[in-house]
Amino acid sequence: MEQPFLITRKIVEVILRIGALVLLFFWCYQIIAPFIMPILWGLIIAVAVYPLHAFIVKKLKQRKKLSALLLTILMLLVVIVPTAWAVSSITQSAFYLKAQLEAGNLILDTPSESIKQWPFIGERLYVFLASIRQNIESLVVQYRVEILDAAKTLGSSLLSTGVMYLQIIAAIVVSGVLLGIKGSTEVASLIFVRVVGSRGQEFLSLSIDTIRNVVKGILGVAIIQASLAGIGLALAGVPHAGIWTLLCMLLCIVQVGPGLVVIPAVIFLYFNHSILHSTLWACYFAMVLLSDNILKPYLLSKGADVPMVVIFLGVLGGFFSAGFIGMFTGAIVLSISYKLVVSWINNEYATPNQH
Repeated sequence: MEQPFLITRKIVEVILRIGALVLLFFWCYQIIAPFIMPILWGLIIAVAVYPLHAFIVKKLKQRKKLSALLLTILMLLVVIVPTAWAVSSITQSAFYLKAQLEAGNLILDTPSESIKQWPFIGERLYVFLASIRQNIESLVVQYRVEILDAAKTLGSSLLSTGVMYLQIIAAIVVSGVLLGIKGSTEVASLIFVRVVGSRGQEFLSLSIDTIRNVVKGILGVAIIQASLAGIGLALAGVPHAGIWTLLCMLLCIVQVGPGLVVIPAVIFLYFNHSILHSTLWACYFAMVLLSDNILKPYLLSKGADVPMVVIFLGVLGGFFSAGFIGMFTGAIVLSISYKLVVSWINNEYATPNQH
């Protein structure tokens, strides 16, 4: 009679211990949940910039912490300077529109007189644009209350975007700490070996290669293409270039490209500047639109090959699940998962041939 009782008691004790352990892990998760995304992104950044970090360490005679500090400052400048430019442009536009709407005298720019000189359609196009200008002004003045309400909603959205921006700043700081810590690579290797088994080191190398591949081939191209577009917009005289540059960056990340911004900007130039000036900038922006066809094959060819559809799904899924920062982490996590599954399948199929 005692034997079943002892077995039952042991089962109950095991269940209680497992329940307590699950509760402990859940409690820990609740505590660190706000920091998971910055830490994950910090790991990704650290892996992506490690080759540059190793190069700087070599130049600084093995001063690892100094290299991590300099690299962190450089990354913060790369993020903060363009954002400050965009925020300044957005703020100026917002205050201007708010003042005009509250005063009820919003004034839009009149079409350029040079449009009248265009052959065949110049005179009629000028009259058409002038009439649109008058109608838009009357509509904006009539519905200025509704527009102000929409502006408040947009302001709350910008506030949440600001929180995500602070997460990116925190992630860069985390990456700098990870780069400066000794033995971080060995710890990652031990974790992979513990989770995966004897092939842990292989999967760790595969994950690192995939991270660097996606960062260079997708995020790197997006930064380069958006920067080229932003420089052109600013120099060509397009108003609020900072806002459009930020939008170009988002469109490049989601693999749409900057065409939705650049093409209307070129049309704006033809309406407000000379044909020669506008045509020269149109040629420049055409090269910007085509630049990813050169940059992506070059950068992606240096890393593990990941289908574009996997990256696209990762970007969109990450955005819907985790917001702006999810665009980055979604593409990278899904790409890593894809490569791990492909590697597992290939090894499964290769096993029978080895016998």
